[in-house]
Amino acid sequence: MAQNILRFTPTPPLQACLAILVTACNLSKRTDTPPWVPIAHSSDLHVSLDTGRVGVDSVGMRVWLRFDYARPQRVSDSTRQFTRTEIEEYLDCRNERVRDIWLQLFDSAIRVGSVASDSSSWVPFRSHPASDMYFKLACDWLRQHRRVLDPSVPLALS
Repeated sequence: MAQNILRFTPTPPLQACLAILVTACNLSKRTDTPPWVPIAHSSDLHVSLDTGRVGVDSVGMRVWLRFDYARPQRVSDSTRQFTRTEIEEYLDCRNERVRDIWLQLFDSAIRVGSVASDSSSWVPFRSHPASDMYFKLACDWLRQHRRVLDPSVPLALS
């Protein structure tokens, strides 16, 4: 007894339409995680730089740094615990100074606090509470990957 198997072979125009549809679907996918790259780590802390949100102008760079803690942290007894902070900073690598823009605190994937900076003052890297080491590492990584302070240098990842 022969089986009658239905076989479908798309025509070239249909194949082209299917290829366009698949490509469009893939392009419309959003990734929930920006392209974070690790710049420092220890058993207690992992620090990453968001290469997808770097902005360069004639003075410096706007960057996001993420600090993932091995153990929950607390700012004070009256605040909720957090395991991650993300800070947006304006870095002047050449003069080793920084301006705070935004701070977010997370417990797992849930934001438990945020603070917009009310200061427009520059602070030397060495005087900032986040530690000058992380700002210098971010500057070094960006410089090594051609994201120097020159705004004419493209920011696209190579």
